[in-house]
Amino acid sequence: MKRSDSDRGQADTLRDALRAQTRESHHRVDKLIGALDLTSLEGMSDFLATNYLAYSSVKERLKPYEGFTLPLLPLDEIEADLGVLGRTVPRWRVPPFGEAMHPVGMIYVLAGSRLGATVLRQKWEQGECGQVRQAGRFLDSLADRTCWTGFLRQVAAAQIGDMERIDIVDSANACFAIFEAAYLEVTRETANGPIQS
Repeated sequence: MKRSDSDRGQADTLRDALRAQTRESHHRVDKLIGALDLTSLEGMSDFLATNYLAYSSVKERLKPYEGFTLPLLPLDEIEADLGVLGRTVPRWRVPPFGEAMHPVGMIYVLAGSRLGATVLRQKWEQGECGQVRQAGRFLDSLADRTCWTGFLRQVAAAQIGDMERIDIVDSANACFAIFEAAYLEVTRETANGPIQS
């Protein structure tokens, strides 16, 4: 039997709000990442460097939140892959904004990113460059979707009020913005030569 809107739980309402109100941010990041050629040395390096910058920034902001499991941030895997490709670990020239962000919004973005990883991996697997094909630790780590299924269970059990829900959506958009800023930082670095710390 189909549930009416009034019968739906708040978790569904929050998930619907996150999906609808982050759609534009999500689309921008997907378009940027999707334009990278993961079969080429430069494209794969830019992909990894983008994620390294974003995850390093997220790590500083992601705090425990009652009832939610924090996703693992695979910085070591990315760093190892960058080493395989001969690229040093990137650093922010100017780190993105530093305000606090709601953990649930951040977890939504980080855990949900695993869902698109299958498509990225398929693109990467089409490559013929042996060096690029050896740099798969990060993509391997994204194959584990337990953080997403866990998030769905945890958000279903959470008691989240309307004002907090707004903060969660805003934080999810801010998390997407970190990935977008990381991409722009990395592609500027590629165009202008490497910036090392």
